[in-house]
Amino acid sequence: MDPQESAKVLRITGHALVLLGAALLLFGVYFVRTANESASWPRAEGRVDNLLVRWSISQSERGRVNPHKDYYYVVKYSYEVEGTSYTGTRYSLGNGDHAEGKDFDTEEEARAAGQQRFPVRSAVPVAYDPEDPTMAVLRAGASGATYVPLILGVLFLAVGLALRRASGSLRQRQPAS
Repeated sequence: MDPQESAKVLRITGHALVLLGAALLLFGVYFVRTANESASWPRAEGRVDNLLVRWSISQSERGRVNPHKDYYYVVKYSYEVEGTSYTGTRYSLGNGDHAEGKDFDTEEEARAAGQQRFPVRSAVPVAYDPEDPTMAVLRAGASGATYVPLILGVLFLAVGLALRRASGSLRQRQPAS
């Protein structure tokens, strides 16, 4: 690939990363703000309806590809706001429905931990957005995972700007034809 083509690829990749980074940054700011606001959302008394165990594939361990299943539990709950019934599974803004953000080695471990923390038919406080009661969480406020889009946005934006700058430097070094 000649230097002119390399500069073009760097410029296009840089533009794409800047756009992606800006979008992630904007979403990240909104997400962090919403998570922080959720700490002051009103609470409704909810009920644990069901406990589900799900799994995901973990791809690596110490840099080696070693796929294995990680299990986690999801709490399905119901709550009522001003006479209207709602159901939810979102544990927090940041972890989604992945309750407590913790993984387990076996399905049985995940189920036992979930049943101990959230027994079926037990009462749970549910924080809900007063402007949109369908938006609810069991754990209000920001967590470490809440900041991931913001951090990725900054990272992509920085790399994109660096690539755009590198493409400009590469083009300037080209001898005039």
